[in-house]
Amino acid sequence: MLAPASLIMSAATRLTQLRGCVHHRQATVAGYTFHYYEGGSGDPLVLLHGLADDKNSFLASAAKLTSKFRVILPDLAGHGDNEQAADRDYSVRGHVEALHGLFGELGLDRFHLGGNSMGGHTSAAYALRYPEQIASLILVNAPGAGKDTRPIYAGFGARMKTVEDFGAVLDRVYYQKPKLPGFIVQHMLNEMDKRFDHVNAMTQAVRDGEDLDLADRIAAITQRTLVLWGKHDIVVPFDVAEAYTKKIPNAHLRRLDNAAHSPQLEIPGPVANEIETFLTTPPA
Repeated sequence: MLAPASLIMSAATRLTQLRGCVHHRQATVAGYTFHYYEGGSGDPLVLLHGLADDKNSFLASAAKLTSKFRVILPDLAGHGDNEQAADRDYSVRGHVEALHGLFGELGLDRFHLGGNSMGGHTSAAYALRYPEQIASLILVNAPGAGKDTRPIYAGFGARMKTVEDFGAVLDRVYYQKPKLPGFIVQHMLNEMDKRFDHVNAMTQAVRDGEDLDLADRIAAITQRTLVLWGKHDIVVPFDVAEAYTKKIPNAHLRRLDNAAHSPQLEIPGPVANEIETFLTTPPA
């Protein structure tokens, strides 16, 4: 039987799924099963979550996008409902190749691609490796183009044991962190503790793997690109946003006042509006 905290969180997620008209689906690629949400109709729009997050990350934003787009929100390999297989490649390049297989299985020949944090980093790397598939690119507080990307991928650090430890993590991600009941916080602490070693291993794989630094190559991205940035981000420096904007020939920077590192979690409506406006406005 699920604990009360799990029941409440599952119910809240299910309600958001229903509001967004998305459904939980699965696809198996080379023996590995990916879980993802899909809903809506129109041009395909794939949005990727960041490290240690999951497919729920953009779920609230998707609720405003499925009326115009076929929205797909995958769990990256090793995340969410996907198997935490120790023998997979969890580098940025590893995620690119795993997603390439998934997109082929889903019949996606050309689509809009974006993501937050490592999801945006992976999106930029994907656009460089498979440019013919990408109609446009959306980078939300994404690392990968700074002077030194390695420190950004620091992992969980020490194990979190207290409410204060958890609050310190939220302070890094949110501009105005949510007020959560104590039993929800304890449940999340327990879940994060279970994943502690796995997340740190994935973080190390990113730091040691291919496509960690894209700064010298992003000028080759030719697609229209939205650089969407929570202006209070203390995880990824703003000079990374400026680098993407200056080096990608057709990039457009939009800053969000009331958000930090993961604006889709804080202000999902404005994030959805920015994405919709970008994708539906004809190029100048």
